[in-house]
Amino acid sequence: MLVIYKKEERYHEKNLTLFYLLTFLMITFSSVCVRADTCTEHQWGDWIEEWSATCVKDGSRSHECQICNTIEHEAIPATGEHTWGDWQESSKPSCVKDGLEHRLCSNCTAQETRPIPATGQHDWGKWRVVYGASCADTGLSERTCAVCYKTEKKEIPKTKKHSWEGWEVTKRATALSKGTKVRYCYECDKKETLSIPKLKAKISLMKKSVTIKSGSSYSIKIRSKTYGDKIKRWKSSNNKVATVNSKGKVIGKQKGVATITLVMRSKVSATCRVRVTKPRQIANPQPVVTLNPQPVVTPNPQPAQPSYVWLSATGDKYHNIPNCGRMNPATARQVTLGEAVGQGYGPCSKCF
Repeated sequence: MLVIYKKEERYHEKNLTLFYLLTFLMITFSSVCVRADTCTEHQWGDWIEEWSATCVKDGSRSHECQICNTIEHEAIPATGEHTWGDWQESSKPSCVKDGLEHRLCSNCTAQETRPIPATGQHDWGKWRVVYGASCADTGLSERTCAVCYKTEKKEIPKTKKHSWEGWEVTKRATALSKGTKVRYCYECDKKETLSIPKLKAKISLMKKSVTIKSGSSYSIKIRSKTYGDKIKRWKSSNNKVATVNSKGKVIGKQKGVATITLVMRSKVSATCRVRVTKPRQIANPQPVVTLNPQPVVTPNPQPAQPSYVWLSATGDKYHNIPNCGRMNPATARQVTLGEAVGQGYGPCSKCF
């Protein structure tokens, strides 16, 4: 009986070779004996695999004669096909560099590798402002990839917030009219205008009540008034007792009491109670005899207070001239003395 035998090329050792040789001799000897006695032609059964072939190692199979029970063995050649495991990542890909993955054969030490394509996705850092945006110009920001150091830039839109300078009053508010103030953005020169509300009107007189004699006069002075307010009229509650002109001069007419009212254009008013008395009558006046008359000493006359004064752009004093000290005549303004006093100004010690 002939046994087909194929020698393994890579992994057979001496012991394995000896095993196959002894097996071959035993089968041959047994077959010769049986065939001489009983079996003239073998009737083989189905092949039975004893061990499977792998990628590098031969397998084995056998079948048995149904008459004489002779067993024939045959080698199954190595398949040459690896039994691969799952792919495993060896190195991760980056935005510009390929990665690598590998897999191993479960029957031998063979290994297979293949590249993982670069992702093309950068590992960006945080955005950094190169220069900021303003209301007039756009800004710029950038970020850098931590792997390949590529830089990406982005424009920062203009802001809607202006960088305002301080307010500048262009028209001062008064008791009769609103004022105006402006400010400018030092980035884009945008102008913003704001209205200043009217000042709250107030008025007060130097005295709330006076007593005069009939036939005499008295000028009522204004203590204070709101800036820009003007006199509308003076009026008396009883012209038979006392009259008043447009400048506040009161003339006593006859004994009695009258209320003098000052009405301003802002509609505020102040009153002064005037009591008029009769002049004292001197009966049978005696001649006055002067013995050793003494010379009358006349004190130095005080200069009359001006009806108009000058106010500087700064300071809290009123002046008799527009160029007193460091005053700038170009910015000085002229008002009545009553207005200056009403606004809280005091006399200058140099020119008064």
